[in-house]
Amino acid sequence: MASHPPIAERIEIIADMMRRCVYQRGKTDKHLAREWGLSLIQVQDDTSEASRRAKAEIANENYLDATVDYHLENALMMATESGDPSAVAKVAATWAAVKRAGNKHVDFHGVARAKIEETIIEAAAALKARGEL
Repeated sequence: MASHPPIAERIEIIADMMRRCVYQRGKTDKHLAREWGLSLIQVQDDTSEASRRAKAEIANENYLDATVDYHLENALMMATESGDPSAVAKVAATWAAVKRAGNKHVDFHGVARAKIEETIIEAAAALKARGEL
């Protein structure tokens, strides 16, 4: 039987997966139940609590502002390091749009995240093409 982390750690692992958008409904719980040697019901209970916590974080404007700013700053650093002016311009435009919107809508946060990820992927591709990654 596989060993499993304590409940608080399991909840944090699942919440972190949700924050990073890698949690997949219908798949992740089954995978974690097998990995941890727990029943699916136990993992689903952990997931319910993790989901409540992740949603509470998103609803907290201070947390949301800090998270968006952190990811935008990282994206800007990567774009700058890539040497690609268009990547820098995209991140700067996304950051300006987020600030104009005032981080008021969770839906907008999702759109901003998608743009940031797209910019990061482009910056990473530029670094890889130059042999720097």
